[in-house]
Amino acid sequence: MRAIAIMSVLQTIAVAALLLHSFRTPDRVLLAPEQRSHDLHAAADDSASRVRQPTDRPLTAEDEQRLRTIIREEFAQLQLPPNAQGGGPAPPPESARSEPEDRRRRELVAQQIEAYQAVGSISDLQMLELQTDIAHLDAASRKQMLSKLITSINSGYLKGRL
Repeated sequence: MRAIAIMSVLQTIAVAALLLHSFRTPDRVLLAPEQRSHDLHAAADDSASRVRQPTDRPLTAEDEQRLRTIIREEFAQLQLPPNAQGGGPAPPPESARSEPEDRRRRELVAQQIEAYQAVGSISDLQMLELQTDIAHLDAASRKQMLSKLITSINSGYLKGRL
């Protein structure tokens, strides 16, 4: 309930900011047409001077080889798994998990699902947190808890979106 109130206030502030921004009249609108065109040409000339102009010379074999090397490197980066690129910590291997810790997490998730069933609904933020908790479970527990969650939503005991 509190989250909904906060989101409502943030939306109201965003709408007010957009309205204020849309009612501002830029100085260029008030300028004479010839002054506006002069400003546009000056801005175009300024941006054109900053852009690097291509040369008229044809590509050499050296340039082509350099481009091929760059493309190969980019393809190699795309084909690496996300954890190899430093995209985040790798989950612990199944053998490194401790049974008591897994059992405790599974029971905690089951209690959360039961608590949300008792209330009858789950917000999007709560669903995201619950899905994050489920993701930290081992494969069998994850499947079991997702099945329990989906069953409670489909049967109508819990109103929410996955």
